Amino acid sequence: MSSDFTKPSSPASVDTINARAIYVMYMAGLIALPVAIAAVVWAYACRDATEDEFLESHYDNQIRIFWIALALGILGLFLAILVVGLIVIVGMWIWLIIRCREGLFQLEYGEPAD
Repeated sequence: MSSDFTKPSSPASVDTINARAIYVMYMAGLIALPVAIAAVVWAYACRDATEDEFLESHYDNQIRIFWIALALGILGLFLAILVVGLIVIVGMWIWLIIRCREGLFQLEYGEPAD
């Protein structure tokens, strides 16, 4: 019985798996904020532990994504009195999903985060 499954040319390192998990946790953090907080703590810990510049760029990107999303979320909450706050929050959600998707693709293709 043959299988269409092929092994990757090089196994994924633990750091690559960590970076991938952090991007996914950020998207899950849209529903549960403590997940995003745990993810940023994990990103800080991984960034300090890695010596690979490629992965360090991804961890820096993940940390930047968290702080920008947090700032936009707080701004959206303050502006929620006006209708524009809801637009800011929805825009932040869309932005975060796009940034995480781009980060996952760049990680998958071995490109540093931009």
